[in-house]
Amino acid sequence: MPSSVTEGSKSKGSTGRTRQDIRKPAYRPPNWAFPVVWTSLYTCMGYASYMVYRDGAALKDRLARPWPSTAAKCWSIGHSRPSSLHGKTGFVNTVVLWGGVAVTMKSFYDINPTAGALLVPYQIWVTLAATLAYNIWQLNPDHEKKDA
Repeated sequence: MPSSVTEGSKSKGSTGRTRQDIRKPAYRPPNWAFPVVWTSLYTCMGYASYMVYRDGAALKDRLARPWPSTAAKCWSIGHSRPSSLHGKTGFVNTVVLWGGVAVTMKSFYDINPTAGALLVPYQIWVTLAATLAYNIWQLNPDHEKKDA
């Protein structure tokens, strides 16, 4: 595993709390699922991007503009400190990402319906992430106060 992934899971906020210290809902996927799911999602997103690039004409290229900001938001959430992954900030970030994925999915669909459909698993994953973020926020009300 890349060191950034393993180190990120051990990162500590200003209070020394790690991601493992945060209470999580019972339905949270097991740790081994994350690399499997993300590999699949990035494969789908990459192929969808290629299809839009391949099929997009000058007029249609405007429709694909939400994608770079959505991809950047996805990357930034995955590389955030634990205090910004959980609590209200984590929930708000995930909801913003959810909206970006929805707009991108529609834009891709307008260019190539298969490309839009390839983003459906990502939208489902971000929906799960939003529910997790909300529930983690509710399970750890003291977390934001300590890491702020």
